[in-house]
Amino acid sequence: MIIDDDVNAIVAPWIVVCTDLRSGFTTYAGPYPDGLRALEAAEWELREQRRTESGDFAFDVARLGDPTGLGAVAEPSPPPEPGAPTW
Repeated sequence: MIIDDDVNAIVAPWIVVCTDLRSGFTTYAGPYPDGLRALEAAEWELREQRRTESGDFAFDVARLGDPTGLGAVAEPSPPPEPGAPTW
């Protein structure tokens, strides 16, 4: 199961995570078709930051996981309406 998850990660969609180091505010870009494209986008952003001599942002990449994949937790059921039967 873990190996299948690793193989699926190769072709899974990925995003770039940008965190403002001053405020902690985080934004996301993507999804990109694979991890390599996301890394290229993050590297481009980092080069642009260095070009402007700004070090205010951190860039990272993250895989968008399948909601039913490894480590996923199902959404809890909503609570029943008040007075609804509980059979």
